[in-house]
Amino acid sequence: MLARLRSYGPSFDYEFIAEGWSTNPAARVAELNASGHHIEALRCFRWLPNGAQGWATLFVMRVKCDKTGVVMATPVPASSYGWERERWGT
Repeated sequence: MLARLRSYGPSFDYEFIAEGWSTNPAARVAELNASGHHIEALRCFRWLPNGAQGWATLFVMRVKCDKTGVVMATPVPASSYGWERERWGT
């Protein structure tokens, strides 16, 4: 899951399940947070892959700045900009 978040940026729970990263993303994120990573879970009401509207969890990886120690959002890689525009409908 860390590799997915680092490569593609924020990801929904159903994406982790569909791609085989984890059958229970929330539990895995809790384990990762306990081991020192900073992954935030945000609840979103949105269109789901099955065509219905419902709640999904968006996982956002945060990183700590080496200079200030502040936890901030991980930048989204340039290769995923099209994916982000598609996700947010912009």
